[in-house]
Amino acid sequence: MEQEFNIKKGWKIFGYAFCIAIISIMLYFLVDAIISNKNVLLWLGINLVSILLFGYGIVAIYRGKIVLNSDSIIEYRAFGQKELLFSEIKGFRIQAMKIILEPCNKSKSRIIIGDFNYIINGPSLAEFLVNRFEDLDKSDYDTEVSEAFNNPAIGDSVPDREQRIKAAKRVARFLNIGGVFIMIWLLIPTSYYYLPIILGLSYPLIVLIYFFAQQQIVALLDTGKKSVHPNLTVALYLSVGGLGLRLIIQYQALNATDCILPTAFLFVVLLLLFVLLLRPSKARKSNLWAGICFCIVYSISAVGMINCAFDGSRPTEYKTRVLDHYITTGRSTTYYLKLDAWGPKKESEDESVPKSVYNQMKKGDWATVYLKKGCLNIPWYFVAY
Repeated sequence: MEQEFNIKKGWKIFGYAFCIAIISIMLYFLVDAIISNKNVLLWLGINLVSILLFGYGIVAIYRGKIVLNSDSIIEYRAFGQKELLFSEIKGFRIQAMKIILEPCNKSKSRIIIGDFNYIINGPSLAEFLVNRFEDLDKSDYDTEVSEAFNNPAIGDSVPDREQRIKAAKRVARFLNIGGVFIMIWLLIPTSYYYLPIILGLSYPLIVLIYFFAQQQIVALLDTGKKSVHPNLTVALYLSVGGLGLRLIIQYQALNATDCILPTAFLFVVLLLLFVLLLRPSKARKSNLWAGICFCIVYSISAVGMINCAFDGSRPTEYKTRVLDHYITTGRSTTYYLKLDAWGPKKESEDESVPKSVYNQMKKGDWATVYLKKGCLNIPWYFVAY
């Protein structure tokens, strides 16, 4: 017996309205660009992309549905459909309120059922699928637990392995909390100038040392799935992320290309060490990608921070006129001064400055720019009043 599961009428109307509104707004900007003869090609390209993307969305909303037969399930999409026989379905996974049906044969496509709360009789469909097929995430977790408790590299006996995994979870929790603390300390102004920077530079390396010592138990990347192995994602990336944000907020290199060679050198050294110390495991691929991303962010942040924060050179002072000033808002508020040419800068440029500097300056005032040599011989500067 065939049964259809369609998107709820209210959500269909909302989807249509949203897609049409976005297309209309993009067309308005295109017409405005044509009238003013500015950035016509740019807005033409943006409109083409938006029409294709949101036009596809309109068709997908119109055609989208799930059809349940006595022996198969069919997913209707914008320009096609997918069908899997029940006998071809290996099981299901649940990700962010989506049910993903995995086929036994990897050459066949998965069927992805969106949030069932947006589907008429969606909960009954979800209940049928959950009762009918195997939970692959639970199966993977059970297999992972069995492999971990029987892995001689983790411990000599099952109780010993269980104890070591519990201890690793406690340490990982402590390190992750430490990563949050260091990020906050790096971003909040305090009377301690060097201490949070030193911690920001050293903490990610300490986390990596612990990972290499316990890599049969601990993972670098949080896969979003339930796992017996604790991960160090928060500890590693929040600490180095805080370091990078502190660098962006506080310091400005005179010429970004001067940073390329030292950054590339540090990246290569870190990556070589990472690859050499990384042992074979089921999570090797994800750990390797996590390590590459870390090496990139840490190399950029560490080179910039060491160069600027530990620079003891005497600054060269330049005076320049404030041509304009403005504020941008969004996820964060940024304060800008448009400065006239000064020293090595031969053209006027917009410079982001702290709020305290911005509040003291107005159009026509003289600003002071301090240019320093840099601890790694990468010139950098900051603006004051």
